[in-house]
Amino acid sequence: MRIITPVPRSTINFDTVRKIGLALPGVEESTAYGSPALKVHGKLLACVPSHRSAEPGSLVVRIDLDNRAELLAVDPDVYYVTDHYLNYTSVLVRLSRVTPDVLRDLLGMAHKFVTGRRGRWKRERVLKVVLVIVGLLFCAGIYPLMLMVKQDPALAMMLSLYVTLGVFLLLASRNPSAHRSLIAFTAWSSFAHATVMGVQASLSLIAHRELLGVATFIVIGLTLIALAPAKQPVERPSAVVA
Repeated sequence: MRIITPVPRSTINFDTVRKIGLALPGVEESTAYGSPALKVHGKLLACVPSHRSAEPGSLVVRIDLDNRAELLAVDPDVYYVTDHYLNYTSVLVRLSRVTPDVLRDLLGMAHKFVTGRRGRWKRERVLKVVLVIVGLLFCAGIYPLMLMVKQDPALAMMLSLYVTLGVFLLLASRNPSAHRSLIAFTAWSSFAHATVMGVQASLSLIAHRELLGVATFIVIGLTLIALAPAKQPVERPSAVVA
């Protein structure tokens, strides 16, 4: 009869997590729902899962949802998520299946995510306000649109596009990161509109007072580009144990 040698497991526990985590800037030992945890600037970094859906010997690590999806797809024996944690920016890790190097990479990734979110939150709040203001400004075009339907059909047609765009910007203000393409389109179309209006004004094809509209579209474009959410790169920790 053939004897199968069991695969050796690592002996990593929360003591190992604590030692590695406390070496990162701003990390301090704390608790979360009565379980041992590590936090950075008061924000959760990693903790022992308190919910009964998690497997014994697991660790909750804060992580971007894109990175989580990548880890779940590549190493499902190591990383997993239960229904309880599905809507949280975190992943469950089977500590018996990782090495200290993998854990160090993972906690470093979590540290970048948590500390980076502080700046992103402020930036996103400002972006949400800008999207609401621009959305309402574009939606306000419905009034001149109704007046111009018969007088100037071409202008009315253009205004209808901006009114529609305004509605979508208001919807996008709830979750700007999920509407990067819409924000980019609004910014660059504003530049295009400003350029055309500027050329027309310089050639006296339209009144010079329309240069105020040129400035408005340029400001809209520059503001949206400056605040546009960046695409988050997907990171992976080093290979896990077999």
